[in-house]
Amino acid sequence: MNRDAPAILSGAGGAAAARERLAALAAASIRTQINDRADDLTRIAAAACIAMRRDARETALRDLA
Repeated sequence: MNRDAPAILSGAGGAAAARERLAALAAASIRTQINDRADDLTRIAAAACIAMRRDARETALRDLA
């Protein structure tokens, strides 16, 4: 059962509690989305760094040859 159910059933105070809970859930969802995007960007940046190092290594080897 929803732990907010007694507060929701109690009337106006329940509505305020429900709005507060909804706002908390929305904030948690937004934080999760931001963290997911940050993880995606971190992976992209890491892949770009690896590609740049590989390119620099290949260029250096070509210059030595």
